[in-house]
Amino acid sequence: MTLTKFNLYHVCRSIIQPVSRWLHLINSAQKARLLLILFLFNFSALKAELVIIDTTPSSTSLTAPSSVLPPVIEKKDIMEEPSTDASLDIPNHQHLSLAEISSINSQMTPSPSIETGASFSTKNRQLASKKLLKKAVVLENEFIRIVVNKGPIDEGRFAIETTLGDPENNDDDYQSLIFGKPIPWTSYSTVFIDDAPYVFGGKNKKIQKRSGSHFNYGKVISQQKIENAIETVSSFDSNIEAKQRLSFFRNPSTKIKDTTLIHYTITNNDSVTHNVGFRILLDTKLGQNDAAPFRMGPHAIDSEIQFQSSDLQDFWQTFDDLVSPNIIAQGTLNLPEEGIFTPDQITLANWGTLVDHPWEIPYEKGRSFVREGEFEHDTSLTLLWKPKPLGPGASFDYKTLYGLGGLSLQPGELSLGLTAPAELISTSKKEILVIGYILNSGGFDSKNTTISLVADTSFKIVEGEQTINIGKLEVGDTYQSSWKIALTGRNGSGTKKITMVVTSTTLEGNQTSRQIELLPPPQLTSSIMVEPKGNTYFSVNYILKNPTRFILSSIKNSITTSKKLVLPWFELNHKTINNLQPGETKKLNWIIKTNQALSTEKVSIRSVSDMTLPIVKQRYIKPTNDPVINWKMSVTDPIIQNKSLISVSLTPLNSTSATATYSIDYDPTKLQFLRLSLPVNETMDDILRNVSHTTHSVSIKNQLINKSSTSWITGHFRAIDTGNVPLTFKKNDSVESEILIKIIPLKGS
Repeated sequence: MTLTKFNLYHVCRSIIQPVSRWLHLINSAQKARLLLILFLFNFSALKAELVIIDTTPSSTSLTAPSSVLPPVIEKKDIMEEPSTDASLDIPNHQHLSLAEISSINSQMTPSPSIETGASFSTKNRQLASKKLLKKAVVLENEFIRIVVNKGPIDEGRFAIETTLGDPENNDDDYQSLIFGKPIPWTSYSTVFIDDAPYVFGGKNKKIQKRSGSHFNYGKVISQQKIENAIETVSSFDSNIEAKQRLSFFRNPSTKIKDTTLIHYTITNNDSVTHNVGFRILLDTKLGQNDAAPFRMGPHAIDSEIQFQSSDLQDFWQTFDDLVSPNIIAQGTLNLPEEGIFTPDQITLANWGTLVDHPWEIPYEKGRSFVREGEFEHDTSLTLLWKPKPLGPGASFDYKTLYGLGGLSLQPGELSLGLTAPAELISTSKKEILVIGYILNSGGFDSKNTTISLVADTSFKIVEGEQTINIGKLEVGDTYQSSWKIALTGRNGSGTKKITMVVTSTTLEGNQTSRQIELLPPPQLTSSIMVEPKGNTYFSVNYILKNPTRFILSSIKNSITTSKKLVLPWFELNHKTINNLQPGETKKLNWIIKTNQALSTEKVSIRSVSDMTLPIVKQRYIKPTNDPVINWKMSVTDPIIQNKSLISVSLTPLNSTSATATYSIDYDPTKLQFLRLSLPVNETMDDILRNVSHTTHSVSIKNQLINKSSTSWITGHFRAIDTGNVPLTFKKNDSVESEILIKIIPLKGS
């Protein structure tokens, strides 16, 4: 009787794999003793199940039945804190929905033992799920589940799993997307504050012990499930606060909520500016596969590499097999209409390298995805936003998406996959990424192989050749290519199609298509209100609302008026709203004026962005019956030297019987008020009786104005500092006239 090579491999693997993450923590002698003990223990436990081969000539070969193979223990779960509940380490707890979990009988107790390799009972799954809810906050829908550690150890760490996953893929149900069963701990985020990295969330003893380094941590101050999201808030030194918000997101590649929006908001509650950066570490995993290559643009990445922002594509994917993928995962890096922008840097490396260094790593391009001193691939990535100044009371937002991926598959001798966003706004000027995959799954090398992208007339290829000759593609090899396409402007809305066609002289050609839905452009809503400000000026309030689900950016707004209305010198014709969140309302204001008697006049405001069609809102201004006085405001010289005197004269151009309060507003940091003077035909005592003076204004109350060929009143000031200074004349607090003076340095000073 002999032990087959096949079974011996699995025996050794079952011994080594569970302790692979412990080995670096002990010395060589301890390692040898530990491995000997484990080998003897495992061999005695497994020898009854080893396959026995009859060595007589009549026996040729025998394949080991799968039922007797020893189980392969998850490589990271072994590092979890010891638990008395054996079922906690059983991965089948995820097969329960939250509704099933909540109905678990509270009197259940763990079974004393669980037979290795046996199927797990409903009771065991319920026990594991009950324990999960005690240690984690869980949010799930029919596609994915978000699990966040309750702590206090590792509080805030999260994992992402599928529930029923892709509706068209039966193989991706209840699988990992980010490692973390049963309780997440291997992925963490870092807040970088003034040259020091701080790990977000609760302390992590395992990672700190593994790295042998001291990590800085903040303090978790709250954790709650709110509005279909899980929020965890931590505070840090220098009065910096960070909020982690995890929620479901409608995937632009699949049009369903099978993706997680990972959103951090960093707020400076201090009174001084701090330099703040951010990093997210994702310990990716595809079901039981921790070695699937990352696929970014035209590259399949299977070793350590770092990308800067300018080299990054809009999204990346990872999957294990093109013919029948177990699970397809996708991360989205750039989706501006949703407030998601490319990070400054992405590093793809083995988990050990990334987890041991909370900010910068000792980067080695081409280093293996196998952790140092261990045996198996362990792919992970970090997204990093470099530090920049964050002012008092200000906030930074960092967002990325991770979840399931959309991939149109077509089996054949040349198996194909094609991916692109599933929808696009029909007015978009954005270039979108298209990636095609080819796997030679036939029995021969594919020769003279070509790949072509054929797009609907609504699209044009703006990057990449339409047809690529890839020559020879050997059996089992995969080739991937990327293109960027954009709308031609001759599109409209509706469903459009792109097709990838592959030809070969030795294998049967193939093609696959992907539909892209062109959406009608989002529509803004607006309103205008006009309020008189005295007899000369009007305040125009413009309210703009975004009723769509998209973030709208760079909204340009311009005002036009009929001829009798003009913009004063200080007003701008065009004003831009940088971004408008879904459901958000913002207000713009213009001041317009007239020096003529008004009939019915028109004000129009036009708004447009790259994503929206133009909208125009109009408002008509009707004349009032209030008495009107037109004024002339003048100064002795609009440009004066510092320390010089300046006089401001106000002259009414017509008369009225109305009385009012008049004032001159000025900047007290630039001008010093000295006195008022009147023409000789006015009674000074009557004026002075009603004069009042504040730090920035001089007022005369209850005055009846008569038309005069000379100035009615003159204010005298002294320049005390340089710069541009507005002087504003008001009637009953409404602006009547305004003039700008310029104070220049005194000659010789």
